[in-house]
Amino acid sequence: MLIKWIKSFLFGRKQRVVFGETASEWVDVDSGVSQGSVLGPLLFIIYINDMFEMISNSCSAELTNVDKSKIINVGNNNTKFDYIMESQPLTKSDCEKDLGIYIQSDLKWDTQIKYASSKANRIKKI
Repeated sequence: MLIKWIKSFLFGRKQRVVFGETASEWVDVDSGVSQGSVLGPLLFIIYINDMFEMISNSCSAELTNVDKSKIINVGNNNTKFDYIMESQPLTKSDCEKDLGIYIQSDLKWDTQIKYASSKANRIKKI
């Protein structure tokens, strides 16, 4: 019964955009959970818990790739420990790109701004 209720919450949904007096056409929503819903956080926790269980049950080489793993020590007072994975020390870095955003150890945005500006200028010239 609970599964049927959650399915009915997730499937068969529609959405549209309203701006002032103008509204778009209704379209089907194929994925995701409604923003601001009561069930959203619960479904997220269920998803995350399943993900951790799946990772721990099948720890593949891709999840523990020493060559791709880096350390960024954030903040000035951070004790810069050495970390070891699979008997190899992890490489330290001052800046890394994660999910399309450059993260700097000093938490400044210089690199991200340069990257975004450069990308915008390339698009603009096309």
